[in-house]
Amino acid sequence: MNILNAFFICQVTKTPIKIGELWKANQSVNNFDSYIQAIVTLNKANITYSRELLNKCYLEGRNVRNISFGLVAAKKRKIELSLTEAIQKDKEKVDLLEMYSKNK
Repeated sequence: MNILNAFFICQVTKTPIKIGELWKANQSVNNFDSYIQAIVTLNKANITYSRELLNKCYLEGRNVRNISFGLVAAKKRKIELSLTEAIQKDKEKVDLLEMYSKNK
């Protein structure tokens, strides 16, 4: 995905982002598509998070898809999960979506 496509997707989904932010994220060797999917997913789920912290995780090579999907799954189950906690669990190689999607 290129920067203009990503910007278009963000505009259509009403995900606030600046072209410069996309350009910086796209310079990383990490999966740009997963980054866009993560921020759009968090925006659509109306989850408040620190974009700066998520960007830092992305640039460090963290699995932002796992982090964002885990936050959404936890919210749906009415479980408190902060971005910091989600990042820590991702560092521990926990599949957050699986963890918070399980039926109890």
